[in-house]
Amino acid sequence: MEILFEVECVLGKKIRLTDERWQHIYHKHPEVDESYIKKSEETLLKPDTIVKNRKDPAEFLYHKYYPKTYFGGRYLVVAVKHLNSDGFIITLYLTSKVKIGEIVWKKS
Repeated sequence: MEILFEVECVLGKKIRLTDERWQHIYHKHPEVDESYIKKSEETLLKPDTIVKNRKDPAEFLYHKYYPKTYFGGRYLVVAVKHLNSDGFIITLYLTSKVKIGEIVWKKS
């Protein structure tokens, strides 16, 4: 399993994207292309908002607004499963608004 990137997010946690997860994302969300690998890294490093998933408290949703996407202006949501100080990207997708949940970080 190849690691495409690993970064330390604004919460101080290491997060990685593997080629296996990227292939899953790429096939499940045809609106994303190779440029979203870099955009997902940017979203983890400089998010607008981070929300804790209401159904799974170990899953955090990193949001960053991009004015030009396949659907026009949308938020890129990078869903990350945090296990202690380590995390991995589960999926990513575009949405029109920040997801509902406990806000754990917000850009000032």
